[in-house]
Amino acid sequence: MDKPRVPSEQLEGWQKMDEGKERLFDLEIAHVDGYTLVYEDERLRSQIKRQSGDNLSRVFFATKLSFFPRLPPGAGRIIKSKIVSEVKKSVAERFQQQGFEQIDTGKSKKMSVNTGSKATLIPYTGKYNSDTVLVPAEGYTGVWKDERFIIAGGAYPTDLELVGLDENTKQYKDELLELIRYTA
Repeated sequence: MDKPRVPSEQLEGWQKMDEGKERLFDLEIAHVDGYTLVYEDERLRSQIKRQSGDNLSRVFFATKLSFFPRLPPGAGRIIKSKIVSEVKKSVAERFQQQGFEQIDTGKSKKMSVNTGSKATLIPYTGKYNSDTVLVPAEGYTGVWKDERFIIAGGAYPTDLELVGLDENTKQYKDELLELIRYTA
């Protein structure tokens, strides 16, 4: 199973937190497995930990899907909406496992990725339950098909003043969208 390719130069200062393959879900015609890489902004985590003791950061993940048995030619276009639906549900569940609450999924839109494909971009909002306060957060997940289906996304806090940091979080959205755009 192939690993997704992530833009390593844009992940400078981030730490790989997890890597592995797993069965993600089942379709009527195939099992869907994914190889996933998960990164965390270690610099931000350290700053927040020093300032408030909270365990909060930005995260980015990338997954490349495989199907067993292999899909017949042309099936990818047919099942894309099912995959997007499964991704919406499973990403929200994973965010919840990482301490996010009150997760809302917004209206999907299209985004071009570096390979020329069009990704379905799914926005999320919620609150991260830190040790001391609920911190507003948002995230995005892109789903597209090149040779294989790729899923890339992440989440970030939008108000760090709540944990004692005076840092502008406006660039986090642009940085996350760039990470998504350059994943293959």
